[in-house]
Amino acid sequence: MLNKTIKKLIALTLATVTVATTMVAPISASTLTPKKSHSEAQITEHVDYFNDITDRYAFRPDGYVPLYIDGTHYSQLYNSWQMTTLLQKTPGITSEQKADMKKAASTWKKAYLSERMVYVYWVKWSRMYRYIEDKVCLSTSKSWAPRCKAYAKKMYNEANTYISGKSKYNPKLANELRKFNKQRFDTYNKAIDTWFYKMTKKQRAKYGSNIVGGGANGHSYALMTSYVDSCFTKKKMSSDPYYCYGELSCSIRIDDYGDKNHYRIGTLKLNSSNRSDNSPNVIWNEHIQWKKW
Repeated sequence: MLNKTIKKLIALTLATVTVATTMVAPISASTLTPKKSHSEAQITEHVDYFNDITDRYAFRPDGYVPLYIDGTHYSQLYNSWQMTTLLQKTPGITSEQKADMKKAASTWKKAYLSERMVYVYWVKWSRMYRYIEDKVCLSTSKSWAPRCKAYAKKMYNEANTYISGKSKYNPKLANELRKFNKQRFDTYNKAIDTWFYKMTKKQRAKYGSNIVGGGANGHSYALMTSYVDSCFTKKKMSSDPYYCYGELSCSIRIDDYGDKNHYRIGTLKLNSSNRSDNSPNVIWNEHIQWKKW
């Protein structure tokens, strides 16, 4: 049995996952209205800014992977979409400027929903991993096999449903994600069958983990998560994508969408740690304060 410390750590981890992956509803574009009046110069400056950055900032040079993967309703891509939508409704904007912002908003919406597809895909499969970590843990009882398979099917279907629902905004990315989604589903099904029905106790012992002193007589516990880790490593994937992948990843995994060419930091100089007034990232943030517009 795990001691109380480990149980508390697992509970804390799961609570973090729940908070981090909660889907907050986005603001409807139809409800966006300026909070105050703006001068012609203010409108023109913002319009010119977005005309300059939209094509470069929304997507990487490949044209279909968004600049980075955040996926929340606080990301710069989301805020840029909201701001360019709001500019269209700003009194004093010219018809030409409005047309420009309509085009820009369409690009930002596509970029945001693209990162959202990746985000949802990562979150669903990290939940699968946490399910095994929390529910199965040290058990080797065959009764867990159908439950694990059912949860894997649930995560697969939920990811597929979301991706398919947004696929019109980025068909190439959606098709790629659906392929990865199926690959993860198949990998889990095979791993579940192997762990519960085919492996001997000796074979499972290879996937031990010394957690808080290990098992009886100093031996390690055999953890299914350790075996799952090895299965996904062979597939060049992470078993826990939401926590293991990130925007600055070196793309050593086939579905991490890492910025291997350092486009954001190297080319665009969008370094969030640079807080100087003329930093491109600071300037971008200053132009997407749509809640104050």
